[in-house]
Parts: sequence; C-alpha cells; structure tokens
Amino acid sequence: MRSKALFSVPVIASMTLATVIGLTNNPAFAGAADGSGGGVGSQSLKVAPAIAPVLPNILYDVIYANSTAGTETVVSIKNTNAVACQVQVEWLFGFGAGQAGVSGPFNIPPQTTAEFTTANAGESVPPFVLNVFRDTTGVLEGSARIRSNCAASARLGVNAVLVTGIGSASGPKYTSISVSRPTGRVGD
Repeated sequence: MRSKALFSVPVIASMTLATVIGLTNNPAFAGAADGSGGGVGSQSLKVAPAIAPVLPNILYDVIYANSTAGTETVVSIKNTNAVACQVQVEWLFGFGAGQAGVSGPFNIPPQTTAEFTTANAGESVPPFVLNVFRDTTGVLEGSARIRSNCAASARLGVNAVLVTGIGSASGPKYTSISVSRPTGRVGD
C-alpha cells in the first residue's frame, strides 16, 4: 500500500539550479525548437519561480500556512521595538522544502501592527485590513518564516490565523496557528 503524503511538494522545489539548467538545456524537456511544445509527452518543463531575496534574520517560525480556494493565512506582526523594523514573511512549501513566495519586506514603525498574508493583491480576508500580500500565485500548503533586518534578539508580537470558508454562505472560520521562536540560528 502506498503511503499518503501530508503535503504535496513539487519535485522541482527539491532540484538544484544545475539540475534545472540541465533539464532546460535538454531538448527532451525544453520543448521543440519550432515552438510546438515537443519534448516528452509534448509537455514543456515548468520551472519554479525565482527565489526571492530574503532578509537576514529568522525571528519566528509559523508551523502551518495554506493558500487554497476559500482558505488563506494571515500573520499579524506588531513591532514592539523602539525603532522601525523591516519585516518579511517567507512562505515555504511543506516544512522548508522550497520557497513559495514572500510577503514584504515591509517597514513597520514602532508600536504598529501590519497584516501579512498568503492572499494576492486585490483579495480580501475579512475582517483583516491586509498590508502585505504574497508575491506569487498558486496553491500553497506548508509553513512560513518571519524574517527581519532587526537584530536577531529583537522581539515582535506575532499571531497567525488560518481563515477558511472565505466567500462561503456560512462565513469564514478562524483557527490559530502556532508560532515559535527558533533557537540557535540567526539566518540560513
């Protein structure tokens, strides 16, 4: 019997850049030179989006994130420091299996809260007033990292919520998501 994975992770996410370059230079995967698609099964290779630059310090981990039809993740981040901080949420496939986009960086003034989300610009997640949207589209089931240019010792107020039933007749439902502060690492 075949085991069922908790998360579906695109194979491309685990490939190295050299592997992807090798595949795209291979006529069997890259498509025919005449533009007809060609290649294996007449399908061209779909290359994952470029990895977005990230801020240096990982301050928090969000253990679950989801962006599917009718479901989005919202992370509320309050800057409790005396100086402004740039903050970014890095969305990940699975548990660190590859980047699925970023929200930010966004400059948060002292004692101010910003809402980061897996939703795309123009979408709404009631009742939140969204400030920072994900820069990529598509389904996401995974996790997230809260990154900042503030000192690794900086503390932020962080709450994460999974919002399901967006746009449904019964209305949205809200589930808290665990957020933890990693120990022993400053960046990747």
